[in-house]
Amino acid sequence: MNRTLRRGWGRSLVCALLTFGAFGALANGCMETPAEKYDDFIERADRMGPELSDAEVVGELVDLKDKEYLMNVLINFGNGLQLELRVLFTKWELNAAGTEAAVSGEVRFKDNGDPPITTFETVMNERGRMVISSGPVSVPADRSPLPGQEVKAQLTFVTTAISEDFICGRIEDDESKVTVPLEIPLKGTTFGAKRIIDGVLPTDVPQFCPGQSPSFDAGGTGSETGSDASADASSDTSATDDSSSGD
Repeated sequence: MNRTLRRGWGRSLVCALLTFGAFGALANGCMETPAEKYDDFIERADRMGPELSDAEVVGELVDLKDKEYLMNVLINFGNGLQLELRVLFTKWELNAAGTEAAVSGEVRFKDNGDPPITTFETVMNERGRMVISSGPVSVPADRSPLPGQEVKAQLTFVTTAISEDFICGRIEDDESKVTVPLEIPLKGTTFGAKRIIDGVLPTDVPQFCPGQSPSFDAGGTGSETGSDASADASSDTSATDDSSSGD
């Protein structure tokens, strides 16, 4: 998508959000009618989603039970929006063959003590890969990455456990989307997650898997924080693997 189209997409998105009341008093500054704004946005939006890197992410079949992580989600929306969540794995049961594990968990907002906003059940294979589907999720206006706007969405992350201390993933399907205030595809959204140890939230949490920097409708690659942190995560993972090999 060229820069002219990206700029047009961004303008149309702002106008569409104004239509839904985010900045009601300023909406008169958009020259299009509400119907034209939305139609223009739909026409300009890339309905097929961004091209995804083919870089292979290989993890491990590691026990995640009772481990909690801080997720740094980079939402593929405009220039990229950030959302921080906590994920706690409540079940990890290895099968008799030792080739996969049944996994359950719950997701909540970053603040400790918040109730779960969704739960999930999945299976981790021997390469640490699992598909985590959130089901319908509601993000209230005071927690929303869109200031003042309640967001409803459904998300499915292809997730990899790189180690006990770091997991990551991205959305690869076309069904994951924001449904309120607008219907927006979320394919290309990524996350990284570092383990919370002794209640201390980690810093510099990556926003994607090593080698899988996301692309944006508005151009460029992932944020500087995400890029640097992913490089750090890759080194940390190597260090973890080296130490494990030495045991």
